[in-house]
Amino acid sequence: MALLDNLKLVEIIDRTRLISDVPQPTLPACCPMPNGGHLRPGSLITVYATCPSNQGRFRIDLYASNCQHCRSNDDGKTSLYDPNKRIVALHFNARFGEALDGSSYIVMNSFHQGKWDQDERSTVFPFQPEQSFCIMILTEEDRFRIYVDGGEQPHYQFKHRFPISDIGRIHVEGPNLTVELIEFREPGIEPSQSLSSSDAIKPSDDDNNIVRKTRDVMVTTTTTNVALSIPFFEHNTNLEKPCDIYINGMIMDPFNKYFVINLAHTGGDCEMKKQNIPIHISIRVDQSKIVRNSLINGEWGQEETNMEGSFPFTIGSMFEICIKNRLESVSIIINGQSCFEYNHRHDPKTIDTLEINGSVRLDSISYRFD
Repeated sequence: MALLDNLKLVEIIDRTRLISDVPQPTLPACCPMPNGGHLRPGSLITVYATCPSNQGRFRIDLYASNCQHCRSNDDGKTSLYDPNKRIVALHFNARFGEALDGSSYIVMNSFHQGKWDQDERSTVFPFQPEQSFCIMILTEEDRFRIYVDGGEQPHYQFKHRFPISDIGRIHVEGPNLTVELIEFREPGIEPSQSLSSSDAIKPSDDDNNIVRKTRDVMVTTTTTNVALSIPFFEHNTNLEKPCDIYINGMIMDPFNKYFVINLAHTGGDCEMKKQNIPIHISIRVDQSKIVRNSLINGEWGQEETNMEGSFPFTIGSMFEICIKNRLESVSIIINGQSCFEYNHRHDPKTIDTLEINGSVRLDSISYRFD
C-alpha cells in the first residue's frame, strides 16, 4: 500500500508547505521544479485553470529530460533539447468531444526513445466548457494520484514508468486554455490544526469554494500588491526584518539589459537618487555572471562574483529565486540550487524597498517574514 493511501486529500495538503507558485503564466507554460528538479513522495502540483467554450484539448506533461525551452548555461541561447532523448514521465491529455460518439475522455501516457508508450484511457471526464477547475497531481512512491476539484478518492492513477527524481519540469498547454495559477508544494511539516477531519474535501454544490480553500492551507507568505511590471518598485518597511523573498519569472529573449535586484533604502520615493543600496544583485546572463555589491553613502564597493555550482540562468527559461535576508548575511537560492552568500556591508535594517529591472518577466513575488 502506498504511503499516503490512508490519508484524505486535505490531510495530505495539511502536511505540505507551499514552496513556489506561478500566477497567470503565458501558455505554453514550461516551469522548472522549484526544489532543484526533483519530485519525491508527497510532492503536490496544483494547476488552477478555466476551459473556454471552444476547448479542444489541453495537456499537462511532467518532463524527465530537457524540453524545447531548455538553453545552454554557456551562452543562454543554444538549445539543450534533443528530441531523441525526450522523456515525458507523465502525459495527461484531456480531449473534449473527440470520441467516435462525440463524448470526451482522458489519455495518460509516457514518452521515450522517440515514441509514445502504451496509453491509458478513462471516460471519467469532470471538465466542462466555460468552467474553472483545479487539478492536483500527487506524487507517491509508485504512482501519481490525480484529483480534479478535490474529492476523497483520486479521479485517475498512473503508475511510474521513470524515476520521479528525474522529473524536472512541468509543461502546460492548450488552445484558449486560461491558467490562473500553478502551485508547487512539498512534504515536510507536521499536521496542522488549521483544518479538522470534518473539513475533508469532497464533492458538493460548493466545490469551487472548497477547492479554493485548500490554497490557503499552511500558506504563510504574503504576496505583493504592486503590479508585476518592469521596472518594479515596492516600498515595504517590513523588509527591515529578516525575511525570505521569492521571485518567479522568465529571462527574456533578447537579453539586452542586466537583470538587477536591489534591496535599497528609498523612503518610498522611487525618483530619489539612492545613496544606500545594501544589497545589489546584477544577473548578467550574457556573461554567465552574477555580480553582488553595495552602494554606501553614494559609493560602490568591491564587486563579488564567486558562485557555487554552474550558472543557473538561460535566456528564455523560467526561474525561481529565493533571497534569504538575515542579520549577518544574505543567501541566494536559484531553482533550488544554493548559489552564494553575501555578507552585509551596511545595516540591513535600513532596507525598505525591493527594486527589479532588466530583461525579465515577473510572474510572482512573495515574502515570508520571521
